[in-house]
Amino acid sequence: NCNFDNGDTCGYQNGAGQFNWKVNRGSTSSSGTGPSSDVSGRGFYLFIETSSPRQFGDKATILTSYLNGPQCMKFSYHMYGGGIGALNIYANNQSIFSRSGNQGNRWISEETSILEGGRYMVEFEGVRGRSYEGDIAIDAISFTPGSCPFQTPKPPTPRPTNPPTSSTNPPTQAANCNFDNGDTCGYQNGAGQFNWKVNRGSTSSSGTGPSSDVSGRGFYLFIETSSPRQFGDKATILTSYLNGPQCMKFSYHMYGGGIGALNIYANNQSIFSRSGNQGNRWISEETSILQGGRYMVTFEGVRGRSYEGDIAIDEISFTPGSCSANCNFDNGDTCGYQNGAGQFNWKVNRGSTPSSGTGPSSDVSGRGFYLFIETSSPRQFGDKATILTSYLNGPQCMKFSYHMYGGGIGALNIYANNQSIFSRSGNQGNRWISEETSILQGGRYMVEFEGVRGRSYEGDIAIDAISFTPGSCPFQTPKPPTPRPTNPPTSSTNPPTQAGTVVVYHFYNFLVNTTKSLYTNDDHMPGLWSTALSASKVWILTYCDVQYLLLGTCLEFGFWREFLLNVITQGVGSNSPHQEANDKCARQLMPNGLVFDEEEK
Repeated sequence: NCNFDNGDTCGYQNGAGQFNWKVNRGSTSSSGTGPSSDVSGRGFYLFIETSSPRQFGDKATILTSYLNGPQCMKFSYHMYGGGIGALNIYANNQSIFSRSGNQGNRWISEETSILEGGRYMVEFEGVRGRSYEGDIAIDAISFTPGSCPFQTPKPPTPRPTNPPTSSTNPPTQAANCNFDNGDTCGYQNGAGQFNWKVNRGSTSSSGTGPSSDVSGRGFYLFIETSSPRQFGDKATILTSYLNGPQCMKFSYHMYGGGIGALNIYANNQSIFSRSGNQGNRWISEETSILQGGRYMVTFEGVRGRSYEGDIAIDEISFTPGSCSANCNFDNGDTCGYQNGAGQFNWKVNRGSTPSSGTGPSSDVSGRGFYLFIETSSPRQFGDKATILTSYLNGPQCMKFSYHMYGGGIGALNIYANNQSIFSRSGNQGNRWISEETSILQGGRYMVEFEGVRGRSYEGDIAIDAISFTPGSCPFQTPKPPTPRPTNPPTSSTNPPTQAGTVVVYHFYNFLVNTTKSLYTNDDHMPGLWSTALSASKVWILTYCDVQYLLLGTCLEFGFWREFLLNVITQGVGSNSPHQEANDKCARQLMPNGLVFDEEEK
């Protein structure tokens, strides 16, 4: 419900169109059109200003907050002037009201039944007519559950699909926003316990949030997580409508000891998620949205464990089509590539890596950035880092450069749709090596780069200058891809293991609702391995993006990220003491489970 008398739009969100609805008091700026006051004679109303540079057929749309089920909508409208166009109202893309042409210098009250089920928004569309004398106004909007009394509801009609005659700004641009006008660009706060806010400079809490926007001089959007906010509270905000596949670019800032999560959805499908402290920096990201039809993008901020959880976003833009998978990392970011399952992450770097005797001294060009894995402690033999490109379609010729120098180099594996397309292991010398390979996949897929830690810290692996060209590579006979390995490696590929300890094979492959085997030497005799571990005796703790899997049950640990895999087992028999592997968080193994100190909870 809204009468606009607070001087704002009550959270209604400007949508796709060539211009926006505005709140006004008194007369509009053009003579011979528009009201002289609101319905009450003393407040505000919403209107479209149709003077230059507006053109015939230009549209302005604004959407209410969400409604549920049938409603009786009451409102007043004013359509006075020699150049009046049309006022159209839609619910879930179904027309529920339409008027066009001069209706006289008066406010007209109207009510109409909305017969939609489920959750929807109501959209008011103002269309510019033949001249500047086309200002249209609305006011006193209210909704009551159920159909209107004394009215026979009319079935809604589908929204016209013909494009507008005007060819001004494309609808996608309406969703772009850097917040530097000090407002939300028409983005609409959605369901949740609190709201996103526009801010300039530092947030009100120390030890969290940015000190400025991305540019250093403007505004950004953020969530304030101080009291009365509680753990798990959510704030959501929705863009204006978008159509079809888009490449979304944005920057985010997640700094503080109590950071929760930033989740982004398109049409209720997750397209991006990050949790935990990402450092005191703005991080640029891009991701492809492959939705068809019409949809909004939702940014969801989740409050973490303390007030040091302010999350910010900025520089949001959309470009029709999917994002390019080409990347040389010279913007200092990952070009929208996303870190996947693994024990650690790929990082962008410039110059030498922190470890001597391994890694490159510069990128391929000698002056830019590259992507690498840092294999120093706490990394262990066999740890893996994976990163995935944006989506590709059909056969591609992939070109890239890699650097694998050091006495402890592990392996670089590349997969497309879980099919191996490239693999190297061991020291390849202190040089960048250029490579190209044909990807013969059909349909839609991502390319995954997997770096595996070798036997020592001298195992930094780097990649750079990645590009894709449709079709197979020239002058190359394509090799058929091979399936990704799924069998556990033999014990000879693992570091020496004491009898009674637990060895976990392929623990990067732990996924929700799946089961993996744990192997232990039950009788302390080398080579006699079994899987006879009791489900009630084994705990597996892994990083927060993946469920904590137990052979039969599950333990809950929230908002931990990138800590070591822990496997704790109670041996069988008097000669089998408790064994702890990679112990970082367990204090004691008790008959009823694990005990943590308060900070680690």
